[in-house]
Amino acid sequence: MSSSPDGTGTGGWRSHPPAALLVDLVYDELLDAIVERRLPPGTRLVPQVLARELGVSATPVKLALTRLAADGLVTDRARRGMSVAQLGPEEMETLFNARLFLEAGAAWSFFHNVTDDLVEAMEASAAAYEQVVRGGGEHLRRRLGDADRELHRFIVRLTRNEVILRWYEQVNIHIQGHQSAYPRERYEATIREHAAIVAAFRERDRDRAVTAIHDHLVNAKNHLMHMLRTAAETPRLRNIRNQGKSAIAQEGTLAAHAQATQLAMRDFRSSADY
Repeated sequence: MSSSPDGTGTGGWRSHPPAALLVDLVYDELLDAIVERRLPPGTRLVPQVLARELGVSATPVKLALTRLAADGLVTDRARRGMSVAQLGPEEMETLFNARLFLEAGAAWSFFHNVTDDLVEAMEASAAAYEQVVRGGGEHLRRRLGDADRELHRFIVRLTRNEVILRWYEQVNIHIQGHQSAYPRERYEATIREHAAIVAAFRERDRDRAVTAIHDHLVNAKNHLMHMLRTAAETPRLRNIRNQGKSAIAQEGTLAAHAQATQLAMRDFRSSADY
């Protein structure tokens, strides 16, 4: 997100596009930064600072931030300003369940709309995702998100309903930024799960397709829930858990287990965090 103040740097726009288009460009740039976690959850967003980095005036930045706030990606609190939204495990689980409902429902109710062209497009998206995982390179998280999102869009497009597709995009935009922080093993699992989904569509097996979609999204949700809950733990609670695990590992006895539990409970009660 760097550029020269006159807008001629790598992040600026030399052509001075119309105001509406400039807002779109700023919106896209900030959205990319949020999804790629260059602006991680909780980051304070100061329009004047962002405007300098992007090489534009503060007005299009403010308008873009307003749109991001309407999307739920930015929070705006009185006297505290704007910041990148932080969604907890409960909110993220709700979003994943909504996504599961939309995708599995689309596959179940509109499977008769599957065509050879659709299957070929899904195969291409799955292959593109795997290629990004194997190749690495710059903007890895964004490119993985784009390839993954495109495959899942094809499922929702079975409905041939633009309203449902917009609902899906609104839900998925929140999930994408968090998924970008997945470890390598989750990407490998996603390749296998995508292959199972595409194979079911290729063979026109509706039951297997819905099951594959369900399993893929539940696995992704569970992995993300674990990540979020681990991140949400206070350092004090992590220390308590580590003390207990260490005592058990060193002694390997019931007495050590009891001692570790007593230690954890004592620290838990005395901790100012609770």
